[in-house]
Amino acid sequence: MGICKVDDCEKKTFCKGFCQMHYKRNLRHGSPHEVQEKTTGCLVEGCKEPHRSSGYCMKHYRRLQRYGDPLYVKERIGQPKLKTTKLCSVEGCYKKHYAKGFCVSHYDRYRWSGTIGEAVAKERESETKKCEVEGCSINVKAKGYCQTHYDRFRQYGDPLYVIKKDKKTKPMRVCKVKGCDRKHEAKGYCLKHYERYTRHGDPLHTETKATCSIEGCSKKHEENGFCYEHFLQHK
Repeated sequence: MGICKVDDCEKKTFCKGFCQMHYKRNLRHGSPHEVQEKTTGCLVEGCKEPHRSSGYCMKHYRRLQRYGDPLYVKERIGQPKLKTTKLCSVEGCYKKHYAKGFCVSHYDRYRWSGTIGEAVAKERESETKKCEVEGCSINVKAKGYCQTHYDRFRQYGDPLYVIKKDKKTKPMRVCKVKGCDRKHEAKGYCLKHYERYTRHGDPLHTETKATCSIEGCSKKHEENGFCYEHFLQHK
């Protein structure tokens, strides 16, 4: 492996007779001797952020990558853009232009009503007009009704329709075992008595603990009819 062909450079060759450093300089700038000046700050006037890439700070570099302009400012709803972007022609509307000089909302109204003036007038009228239902002070949504009464009118044919709720509550069904007030679970029994019924065939079944078969011994049965102590003796 040879030495870089640039004078006074003793690094090993990487490609085309140059070391890696001079090869990259030659590839980027056309000359292995050209050195790019280091940029310390952002090129945008008034920006004091440190340099990131291509002469810009991180914020302006991202804008340049995404929008092609380091000074691009994203549109904010309800506010005019700082950049010269085509907006809706309706007075007071700062939404982005969509078609025929209007934003999406006003363009749809224009298509239905024919003139944007009538559409805006209807919109403003609906904003001030109140629901036709007596005692309702909510603004009109459609057909003279507010959203609530309009939904009732569409669904039931009557804006005053109210779903009647049955206030009568059925008495809770309880276990049929005498003296048990627990809630019914299945086959007339509560959960406890139903489990006894399915396991033993009798909802009143009670398990008795087996004891040792040796007379006078009341210890718990372990094996072969004996408690543990007597089992060891007779083993």
